[in-house]
Amino acid sequence: MCARYYIDNSVYDKIEPEVGEIPQEYRITGDIRPSEHPCCIIAGDEGLTATNEIAWGYPDRDGKGLLINARAETILEKPTFRHGVASNRCLLPAKGFYEWDNKKDKVSFFMPDKKAFFLAGCFDVFQEQKRFTIITTAANESMIQVHDRMPLILTPEDAKDWLLTEKYKEILTADMPILENKREYELLTLNL
Repeated sequence: MCARYYIDNSVYDKIEPEVGEIPQEYRITGDIRPSEHPCCIIAGDEGLTATNEIAWGYPDRDGKGLLINARAETILEKPTFRHGVASNRCLLPAKGFYEWDNKKDKVSFFMPDKKAFFLAGCFDVFQEQKRFTIITTAANESMIQVHDRMPLILTPEDAKDWLLTEKYKEILTADMPILENKREYELLTLNL
């Protein structure tokens, strides 16, 4: 599961060579939560483009909550997500994301050397509003002791394959990178 992630300006600077210029008004920083409109990278008419017009979370069936994650293993078959992943894939720039362990300690996950990465997602239109969900996969050994799911993570070099080619189907089953993690109390001394 992925219910919160974070970003800072250094991430935008690191991904611009792969995705193009990101306007200042799209450079939202800090913690990103469901229902917010963060910077999303999508396929545009001339390659990759940034937008902040897509809200996080598909509406659930009863209209009382949000579907913030979709499972990579079943996304191609599920009616709710099938169209979005086939036609409207997106990427969410991130420096890291959070999960909470069984003791309710907040754990931050990030790439070694604090590299920028993307969370893979897809979006669709609901009642004239574009909304995205983050795709998750089975946790690898760097995360399994905290949670059994993790976001589908892509490097900036994989951005075009995810957004512009049929390789997205292969990416859905790819091995995830090994991540580093810190508990909230450890982050006080870590300069993210």
